[in-house]
Order: sequence, then structure tokens, then C-alpha cells
Amino acid sequence: MDLLKTKEKLVEEALKELNELHEGLIQTAEMKMHSGAIDDESIMQGSFGSGDSGMEDMSKETAALKMQEADQVKEDIKVYEQYKFEKPHEVIEPLALVKTNKGNFFITKRPLNKIKVDGELYFMIAPTAPIFGAMEGKKKGDSFSFNGNEFKIEELA
Repeated sequence: MDLLKTKEKLVEEALKELNELHEGLIQTAEMKMHSGAIDDESIMQGSFGSGDSGMEDMSKETAALKMQEADQVKEDIKVYEQYKFEKPHEVIEPLALVKTNKGNFFITKRPLNKIKVDGELYFMIAPTAPIFGAMEGKKKGDSFSFNGNEFKIEELA
């Protein structure tokens, strides 16, 4: 199969996962925003006395952090939605599809679950992954070592 078509399928699957992650972060943030007040009422009736227990502040802080993360995921989603599948990458860099003698990799914006496309498994790794550091900038036909293993780059898109 054409590697750019494979890459398109990988991006579709990545988008599904990212959209689920985004929705989960939004739901968690909303729950945290509302749970602080409920927790405070329970605490006020308990041994803590006044409503200034800090629980609401912690919930709001957690909610704000979840919203920030949701915003970052939304930015990643936009990158994938706008990606053009016109030509293959010539070097290994973010959004490159890499097939080696020891496994297949898609360089994503953030680590995602492995994806199987047309019977082949692809590891969805982020630029922060240690193996990316070993392969970054390499071209088709190049080799690299990682964790005592020799990888040969067979295809690149």
C-alpha cells in the first residue's frame, strides 16, 4: 500500500484518540470545577469549620490545569486536521512515518496508543521519546542504534 495512504489512516486513528482525550479532559475539568463546592459543603459540616478549607481552590486549580492540557490537545488536533499528504518526508522529523527492519513508527505530537493499519503495527511516538533522538534526521537506508538494537530505515513517508 502507498505509504502516504497508510499515513492518512494513521492520522485518522490518531485524531479519534486525540478527540477522545480532549473530551475526557474537558469533562474532568468541568467535574473538578463543580466538585470543589460539593466537597466544601461536606467539609464545612465536618470538623474543618469554615468554608475556607482550600478544597475548592485545589479543585479549581486542577480544573484549570486540565483545561490547559485540553487546549494543548486541541492544538495538536488542528495540526493533524490541516496536515497535507502531498509528499513523503525525506528525513525523520515530527509527522514522519518510519518503517524499519524492527518496527514501524509514526512521529506524533504526543505519545499515543499503538495503531494497527492493514495488518501492520505502528508505534505512535512523540519527539520526546528517547528512540526519536536516535533516529531524528536520518534518511531512508540509514541505520541507528537504540537500546543495543540496530535499526535500518527501510521506508520513510
